[in-house]
Amino acid sequence: MKIYSPAGSEGKPVHGLAKGPQALAQAGVAALDNGKPGAAVLLESAGRELCAISGARWLGVHTKGSAATPAEEPVLRALAREADLVLTATAD
Repeated sequence: MKIYSPAGSEGKPVHGLAKGPQALAQAGVAALDNGKPGAAVLLESAGRELCAISGARWLGVHTKGSAATPAEEPVLRALAREADLVLTATAD
């Protein structure tokens, strides 16, 4: 019979901690509104606040056609071209 410890073994973390807000200085931040009620307001507020504390540039909110469908290719291409970081969220 083998008995295993529930504590398991310790190993090295696979990933380190994320870089702090200063890593975003001068980065372009945009948002993708999924079309749900309240999402654009939430993303606008969060995006502006993130930029205020990090020194990033707020690029605005892009909107996809519907909450029920994927983002359209032109919207995704614009985000990829313009932004270093894209925020997305859901709201009701």
